[in-house]
Amino acid sequence: VTVFRLGLFGLGGKTYLVPLFVYIPVAVFFLVFFWGHRLYTPVRSMWLDKMCIHQTRDDLKEKGVKALPEIVVQSDRMIILWDTQYFERLWCCAEVAIFTAVHGGAKCVDFTPLWIAPWVLSNMMIGLLSISISERFFHLIGSIGAFLGQYDFIPSDVLPLLAQLGGIGAGFFCGSLLALPPSYYALRSKIEHHRQMLKQFQHFRLQDTKCKVESDRAQVEDLVEKLYRDAADPIEAFNRFVRSDLSCHVEKNVGHVTKIRYRLSLLIFLPLAFSSMANILGCDGIQCELAAHEELGPVAKPPQQMLANCFSWGIGVFAVYPSTYPVMLKLMVACERRAAKGRPWRLACLQVLAILAAYAYMGFTEGVLAGLLNSTSYRLWNSSASTSVPWCIALTIFLLLLGKWNWYLYH
Repeated sequence: VTVFRLGLFGLGGKTYLVPLFVYIPVAVFFLVFFWGHRLYTPVRSMWLDKMCIHQTRDDLKEKGVKALPEIVVQSDRMIILWDTQYFERLWCCAEVAIFTAVHGGAKCVDFTPLWIAPWVLSNMMIGLLSISISERFFHLIGSIGAFLGQYDFIPSDVLPLLAQLGGIGAGFFCGSLLALPPSYYALRSKIEHHRQMLKQFQHFRLQDTKCKVESDRAQVEDLVEKLYRDAADPIEAFNRFVRSDLSCHVEKNVGHVTKIRYRLSLLIFLPLAFSSMANILGCDGIQCELAAHEELGPVAKPPQQMLANCFSWGIGVFAVYPSTYPVMLKLMVACERRAAKGRPWRLACLQVLAILAAYAYMGFTEGVLAGLLNSTSYRLWNSSASTSVPWCIALTIFLLLLGKWNWYLYH
């Protein structure tokens, strides 16, 4: 309604765009995330062991245990909601042994650590907090361009690059300062939980698991031995399977300590993706005509400025911002090797600086991307196409390097 009333290029500088395009969509996302299943849930059959195995009568319990393979074979997939105690429970391990033996390995196992959802949601809220601050500084892009334009020694086609670097860099830097404390605690928690999970796989032994009713252990271990009866030591064969095959499957899907799945990175930066619409329609927080002139030159029009912004945000959302958390994790783990043991305060300081450096990397990279796009656009729209060739080459090289960098981070 607002777009139809004011026109597509009449929303520049409107303060209500951020609540409209960021806060409300994020609120809807959280509502659907927590309560969406109440609106629509596809019909699925689930199997719960306690419903099929008698818990008090020993004779019926023994029959239930023996029937486990026949029951489990009816399931297409197995969902493991991992916590620190999962592989300490004998019954949980027995069900993993049965399912993987029946289905020929770990390929049908869906592994979801319980710490992932809180970590992702908390980082989304941190991002929302950061955006609320950063958005207040993006209007500086035009102001910096106008200020630098007064100096004759600065080439006119370099002005867009410097303006974008200054405005975007200042915005993300100031937003990151407020996000530092929660980011530090969230990332520390992620690293610790991830390490604990991988360590549990590496040191797994069925013999060390716990059973509430110790008399059940003989039946369960006997069942595992039958499943792996072709091996010289069936129990040890299952231990090796968990430490190697299942561990590799989990690490491939969840990632290593310094890794994060690409789609999770996209989800974490969902508020920033919503913010892109507010920024594009809002013309960097100033009137669209003024933004076009200050960012792209005196003959530029609002559609050209908006198009350049669309490309900048689009590439940023899919190639720049998702790389931020892998960079943070790598820097934080590198700080652990640098900090002296027994000095946690030094490690904490180094890791906070590492997080700040990662946010600075994000702002700098997006600033260079937007600047190169705008400088290329400036040359295309203010002079002959031939003069834009060097900028096109520079932009192409930058995009290739960005693609290679993302490939390295996610592979």
